[in-house]
Amino acid sequence: MLSITLLIVALSVGHISNAAFQIPEVSVKVLQPKGFEVSIPDEQGIVLFAFHGKINTALRSAEAGSFSQDIRSATKSRWVFTDNSTPLTPGDILYYWVYVEHNDGSGVRGYPSIIQTYKVPNQSAEKTNPKTTSSVNPTIATDECNPTETTVSGTLKPAQICSGQLIFSDEFDTLDFEKWEHENTLAGGGNWEFQWYTNNRSNSFVKDGALNIHPTLLSEQYGEGFLTSGTIDLNGGAPADQCTNAAFYGCIRSGNGDNILNPIKSARIRTVDTFSFRYGRIEIRAKTPQGDWLWPAIWLMPRYNAYGGWPTSGEIDLLESRGNLQLSQNGNQIGAQQVSSTLHFGPDPNHNGFLNAHFEKNSNNGYYDTFHDYKLEWSPDSLKFYYDNELVGTVAPPGGGFWELGGFQNSGIQNPWSGASKMAPFDQQFYLIINLAVGGTNGFFPDGVSNPNGKPWSNTSPTAARDFWNGRNNWLPTWNLNSNDNANFKIDYVRVYAL
Repeated sequence: MLSITLLIVALSVGHISNAAFQIPEVSVKVLQPKGFEVSIPDEQGIVLFAFHGKINTALRSAEAGSFSQDIRSATKSRWVFTDNSTPLTPGDILYYWVYVEHNDGSGVRGYPSIIQTYKVPNQSAEKTNPKTTSSVNPTIATDECNPTETTVSGTLKPAQICSGQLIFSDEFDTLDFEKWEHENTLAGGGNWEFQWYTNNRSNSFVKDGALNIHPTLLSEQYGEGFLTSGTIDLNGGAPADQCTNAAFYGCIRSGNGDNILNPIKSARIRTVDTFSFRYGRIEIRAKTPQGDWLWPAIWLMPRYNAYGGWPTSGEIDLLESRGNLQLSQNGNQIGAQQVSSTLHFGPDPNHNGFLNAHFEKNSNNGYYDTFHDYKLEWSPDSLKFYYDNELVGTVAPPGGGFWELGGFQNSGIQNPWSGASKMAPFDQQFYLIINLAVGGTNGFFPDGVSNPNGKPWSNTSPTAARDFWNGRNNWLPTWNLNSNDNANFKIDYVRVYAL
C-alpha cells in the first residue's frame, strides 16, 4: 500500500508548503544489539511524521526506500520511527528523508526534508543525550577506538568496546526477553517482602514506549481462601519456568492461618546472564509509583560474588522510593516525595557500611508526577549519583578503600578486600535489576512512621504478611488499580555507556 507520504509527494498536490514552519531537528540513534531510531521532538500543530530510508544505498528524491512508515501519534513528546531488526556496523550509512504534516490553524500542510545521511560511528557520538543527538548535520566519528577501562560480559557483550560507546540499551518499545530474565520466586527479596515475583503480562508489560511493572492481588487469581490453605510450587520443567531463588522458602510455600502466601504478584527483571559490566555510565528515565507500601527499585548486583556473599561483594542501589503519598518520620516526608541511592558493602551482614554511602533527595512535587532522570557514573575512583542531572552524592573511598570508609578497622574481622583495589568490592562486574516490591520487614518501611491509615504490620511481627493483608481496606484504595495506572513503576529507557 502506498504510504500517505509518497502519495502526497508524488501527486504534488497543493499541500506541500514553503511556509514559515520548519521541520524540527532530526535525531538518529543506533540501538543495541541491533536496530535504529529516528525521531523529532513534538511541536504544537504536528499531526504526522514519516520516515523513508535505506542502508548503504543512496536514495532518489521521494523514494520510499527499504524503510517506509507513517507515524500518526507522538510518544512521550517525540515522533519516533523504530527498527529493532536491522544489524548495523560501524561505517554503515543511513540515507533518509522525513516528511512532516503540520496544521497552523488554517489547514494541514506537508513539509518534506532533503535527503540526509547518518554514518554509524565506531565511537558513539551520542554521549550526552542520544534521543536529541542531531543528525541533520551529523558529526562523523573517526575510525579510532579510544581505549576504556569498562569491561563487559554476557550474551549481549559487544564485539568491541570503545570509550563513550553505548554498550547496552533498552527503549522498551517491546518487552525483550533476550535482554531481561524474569525472576520467579516467593523469596520476598531477602526482606520477607509480600510479593511473588512472576513472569506474567498482567504484572510486566510495555505500553506507550515504557516498561510497566504492575502489582496485582493473588486472591484475584486463586481466591482469598487460597492464601491460608493453598500451596505454590515454582519448580517448573522448562528453563523459563524454573524457580530463580530457593532461599526463604522461595520455590515452595504453603499458606496457613499465621503464615499466609504472598498476597501480591509483581515482577523483577534482571540481566544476570545477558549483560554485566564494570565501570561506565548508566542513564535511566523512570516514573515511580503511587500507593501505600509500594517499593520500586533499580539496582545492580555482582555477577560473580568475587569477595563472598552479601554484602561482601557489594550492592549498588541507583533508585529506591516508597509509594506512600503521606508517609513521614520525625516530621520528614519519606514517601513518594523522596528518592534515594545507596551502596551496600561490608565483611558480613552485621557489618554493613551503607550509612556512609547513602543519599536522599526530596521534591515537593514528588518523583511520581512524571518521568525523571537517574544517572550513575562509576569509575575506578568513585561512584556518583545524579537525579535530573543534579549531583546528589559522591562516594570516593580513601586510601584504605571501602574497609576504611565503612570504619571496619576495629571490628576484629579480617578485611575481605585486602590486596584488591581501593574500589573493592566495586571493582567487579555488576548486572542490572528492576523491580517493584511491596512492604517487607527489613526496616525500609520503619515502624513508628506517620501515615494517614497507620502501618498495618510491625517489622518484628511473626505474622507480618497476614497483618499487611488484613489491613488492605486502608492501603488497597491508595493503589487505584481499577481507575488508573499510577501504581505502576514505569521505565522509559535504560542506557549504559563505556567510560
